[in-house]
Amino acid sequence: MVLKNNIPEWKNEGIEPSENLKVEGHKAGVKPPASLFNWFWYRVSELMKEVKERVYTKDETYTQDEVNSELEKKAEKSLFENHTSNKNNPHGVDKIQVGLNNVDNIKQATKMEFDSHSNNKSNPHAISKVQIGLSNVDNIQQATKIEFKAHNADTTKHITSIERSNWNSKATGNHAHNFSEINNVPSASTALSGITKLTDSVSSTDIVTAATPKSVKIAYDTAKACKAALTAHIVNKSNPHNVTSEQINTLPIYSKKSTDDPSQYPMGLSQVMVQAAQGWDSYGQVVTFKSYSSSDGGAYQQYVPYDSSMGGTKIKFRIGSYIGGTNPGRGGWSEWQSYTTITDFENHTSNKNNPHSVDKIQVGLSNVDNSKQATKIEFDSHVTSKTNPHSVTKVQVGLSNVDNIQQATKAEFNSHNTDTTKHITDTERINWNSKATGDHSHNFSEIKNVPSASSSISGITRLVDSVVSSDISSAATPKSVKSAYDAAKYSEAQLNTHSLDKDNPHSVTKAQVGMSNVDNVQQATKVEFTAHSTNKSNPHAVTKAQVGLSNVDNSQQATKVEFTAHISNVSNPHSVTKEQVGLSNVDNSQQATKVEFNSHAMDTTKHITAAERNSWNAKQPAVTDTGWVNLVMQNGYTALTANPLKIRKIGNIVHLCGMINAPGSTNGKTIALIPAMFRPSQDENIDAILAYNNAGTQYASFVTGPSMDLTCIYSTMNSNIVAFNGTWFVG
Repeated sequence: MVLKNNIPEWKNEGIEPSENLKVEGHKAGVKPPASLFNWFWYRVSELMKEVKERVYTKDETYTQDEVNSELEKKAEKSLFENHTSNKNNPHGVDKIQVGLNNVDNIKQATKMEFDSHSNNKSNPHAISKVQIGLSNVDNIQQATKIEFKAHNADTTKHITSIERSNWNSKATGNHAHNFSEINNVPSASTALSGITKLTDSVSSTDIVTAATPKSVKIAYDTAKACKAALTAHIVNKSNPHNVTSEQINTLPIYSKKSTDDPSQYPMGLSQVMVQAAQGWDSYGQVVTFKSYSSSDGGAYQQYVPYDSSMGGTKIKFRIGSYIGGTNPGRGGWSEWQSYTTITDFENHTSNKNNPHSVDKIQVGLSNVDNSKQATKIEFDSHVTSKTNPHSVTKVQVGLSNVDNIQQATKAEFNSHNTDTTKHITDTERINWNSKATGDHSHNFSEIKNVPSASSSISGITRLVDSVVSSDISSAATPKSVKSAYDAAKYSEAQLNTHSLDKDNPHSVTKAQVGMSNVDNVQQATKVEFTAHSTNKSNPHAVTKAQVGLSNVDNSQQATKVEFTAHISNVSNPHSVTKEQVGLSNVDNSQQATKVEFNSHAMDTTKHITAAERNSWNAKQPAVTDTGWVNLVMQNGYTALTANPLKIRKIGNIVHLCGMINAPGSTNGKTIALIPAMFRPSQDENIDAILAYNNAGTQYASFVTGPSMDLTCIYSTMNSNIVAFNGTWFVG
């Protein structure tokens, strides 16, 4: 740009004003001293000299329409990056340009494939037993005579007539008791299921009765109403707190000089109008994005200048850095840069003359020569031949002595030997012998299928004193209902506090405050574009498929002579074995005959029927008591010496009790190991009481299940003492 007027000189350096004066400016009625004016005009004069020395002198003034046209044509960074990452041969490189013009696009059998096939000992031709004269031999292992006799004499799997009569006389499982015959019916508590009475209140702190559905509904409706009001306010995107544009860094007009370094701009996105008096080329707009950091960081700035008649010049950008932290300092800006135009970009992308000098090495075909090989069709025809092209015999696969005779197979024998209907186990024998007699009584803990209360069934229930449980099979204590109700009232107070929050809690966007047209788009620079255009290292990763050689492999091929010699080889060149022809399990030994096997399988004295097994399994089992077993603690939890955490199983009911020392928050951690025989058939919430609850601010939930040890799944507690007293069914 050529300057039409001489730059005025001002040699009095004056005195620089304080930072506070720079920020606040002169107040009305104040007469600025001459030293400040001298400082200002001296700085303007020096800046203009620097501009004259450093600015490109070519005359480039444009009209507003020309500026808009340039903006529409600029090549954005995303377009440039899309091209440089294009792996679909954007320049149309062909096989001639990579030095393989004589290679036909025909798939050949490579030398590696040929050698691999010749040395293949895994029956590549799928030779079958039919082709080697063993069509009637099944590839199954047979039960030997020794195995059959051993099974027939097995008195564990087979039962006697005395055992059968004894088991059939046991008491049946489908017997009933009157409620008057039930002893020790428990009362419901936070630790045990049982009978209880109801309390209809939202203010009671009782934990030994059950809350009515009515009281739960009152607490729920109160919480729901507060939540609905809070949700409606939170989703309000209409700027309910009246956030203004000043709150998102719209800087005062003409407040920034071109020499201000990045540390003098606010964090995030900001915009400011500028003019030549602050050292800019002309009147215009500057948009700056500064990264958030408590130490050092970077910034990006875009400048749209206009000359005095409102005709624009080209948009420019620069990159900056700054130093922050406990020792803040000044950073700096890079030189102003212009954008690569769409014309430059389109000229490069339309270049089909291999502009990157891609060769055959870069497309993965460095080893391909122009010579005649055995074709892939010939090679594949031989490899896929399933008609025994090498005339392999049963002698060559090690089965010369095998005849076509059908035996009772190993599978048949094993199927019978593992038949759990006809045979019984030691466990079943011991279990059936321990069945209870018909004249017996039960404690309540031994009664199965006692109904539990639910929303559709009346029954016994236990109490849960918690406001975070999602359990729908227990009853809430009035105390927990009161806690929920109090929490709802607390949420209502929080909603009122939020409604008065004026610190942009809804993340109001620039569009909502009238700045929707401010862009923050980075473009490809001329340096990046030039670096890509001159890249000769196959930057688009052009492949052999893209140059018309998709079927050519980068390897040496087998010759026609080698291929023909292999095909005519009838001496079992692949060393085919009996395993490869489907007879790996055939041995040369005597088997139990089919007649012997069938005779044993039909023996109804030694074997039992499915009906007998079901009848015996339905017998009333004898009640067993494991006694108290101390649990092994985990993850820093320790048991109290005076009352350790222990477990006991009586019949099908498991009892857990004891006290532990708990460390701080241990969400998701295992507390103690639960042996498999004590675990419930479904996940169970375990009731526990915290010794120190700090006015209701500490909570903890504990669970065990079929595949889970005693685990803390939720906790807000600090170090505490926890008392357990839980009961559940197994089986």
